[in-house]
Amino acid sequence: MVTGALAPGATVPVEAGITFTSSKPAMTLKADLAAKVGSDADLAIFQIAGLVLNLDAKGEGLPAGGAKLTLKADAVADTKADTLAVEQLAISGPAMAASGELTVSAMQTDPAAQGSLRIAETNLKTLASMFASPIETSDPAALTRASGDVAFSYAGGALKLDPMKVQLDDSNLTGHLHLLDASGPVVRTKLELDQIDLDRYMPPAASAAQASGAPASGAEKAPAPAAAQEDPFAALRTLDFVGEFKIGKLKVNNLKMNNVVTKVVSSNGVVKVDPMSAKLYEGGFKGSAVLDASGKQPKLSAKNHLTDIQIGPLLKDVAGEDRLIGRGELHADVRMVG
Repeated sequence: MVTGALAPGATVPVEAGITFTSSKPAMTLKADLAAKVGSDADLAIFQIAGLVLNLDAKGEGLPAGGAKLTLKADAVADTKADTLAVEQLAISGPAMAASGELTVSAMQTDPAAQGSLRIAETNLKTLASMFASPIETSDPAALTRASGDVAFSYAGGALKLDPMKVQLDDSNLTGHLHLLDASGPVVRTKLELDQIDLDRYMPPAASAAQASGAPASGAEKAPAPAAAQEDPFAALRTLDFVGEFKIGKLKVNNLKMNNVVTKVVSSNGVVKVDPMSAKLYEGGFKGSAVLDASGKQPKLSAKNHLTDIQIGPLLKDVAGEDRLIGRGELHADVRMVG
């Protein structure tokens, strides 16, 4: 670490560097920092200007040429007011860039923070190919344009993303997400999506066929029986969740619907999905479902109603058949235990 002459009220250049290495996984991380640091005469307020932090990581799980991340910012720390303000925050790395602001109060007693983060348009396929296996979708243009704008706050153990706006290709998501208690957890959310075609994000037909096909060699051994699983509903019993969701237009398996609305409530191991509703093929869908995992034997009940559906257009979209015409209804009341 190298600094200029330190003195109250003066601004001095600061440079620092450090290298971390690990064997499992095999990785090397090099960090370099440069900034100009100044203070008032009482050494109570410190200003950090032109902060640049460069991180260069190489090793297992990273691209062949390594991964470089740069963080730039200006900051002011007031030791008397016990506050920190970070401005002109800019983060750039492999195939991504973000900017934002952050303020922190009561740093030494009960820290609370608020700020905003803006993520520039990112090609998720490019990003994934650098750090993991490439992602293939039936539509080559899917997952190529993602960006977001989120305001966040943290106080008293509660993290809130409110409001949040996310753009994925031609879809726009708005709403909020509140994590009020991480230990429970306690989650409150309300999200609205204008439109999405889920078929665009499915694997290509050839890949899907290979995934569902039989093993190429009969010599492959069947996997050994898995050990007895732990209770799959254990985490559900502590989840306190309330979520409201809306989708303007939805396409899945070539089935088209709009005005999709649902609300999910989870408490003490009981999950209620009520209402579930949508408009489709000149008719409508209404339903509800309850999963009760509060006891040893899980119980599931569901009521679904499809009314005034145009059969011809529905069969043409789903099965490629249009030999039937007319309107149909379907009512179901299902209950299962175990």
